[in-house]
Amino acid sequence: RTAEEYRDVFLGRLDAVVLAEDLSSSERDLDRLVSRSLAPMSPSRYCIAPSPAVRLDKSQVMPFALILHELMTNAWKYGAFSKDGGIVHIAWKVSAKDGNPILDFTWREENGPPVTAPPRHGFGYDLIKFSTEQSLHGTVELVYDPSGFRFRSSTPLDMAQQVLSALASGP
Repeated sequence: RTAEEYRDVFLGRLDAVVLAEDLSSSERDLDRLVSRSLAPMSPSRYCIAPSPAVRLDKSQVMPFALILHELMTNAWKYGAFSKDGGIVHIAWKVSAKDGNPILDFTWREENGPPVTAPPRHGFGYDLIKFSTEQSLHGTVELVYDPSGFRFRSSTPLDMAQQVLSALASGP
């Protein structure tokens, strides 16, 4: 890589950190984090499925912001955002495991170039895995399907966190 490429990667990750810090000191809403992370892209290039409103714990904002940044960067360089007509579908839901809320998050690319698994995993892959497994205490699945890359994570939501849509729907 050139010095300019390293600079651009560093500045992109720094922007993700700044975004996370901004959100972690305020609303911490997952939808807002996703929308702000995708702000550089035209809304015609992504589709956020109707999903429950989730308020993240302050400790979850930074890892999610870094994961989203890496997914977006890779989509821009190699995936759906690198080709006209490519689109990313994003959705999440809250389920329960042993009575505890679990956030299931998916990122699915389509209409991009054919996908193949990379010959080696780089820093971005390690950052996604570490952020999901260590920082969020969750599981992650990265699928390099020829028709489009897919990311899925399942992470516990703290019991103190409320799923806002459940409150909104009432009894």
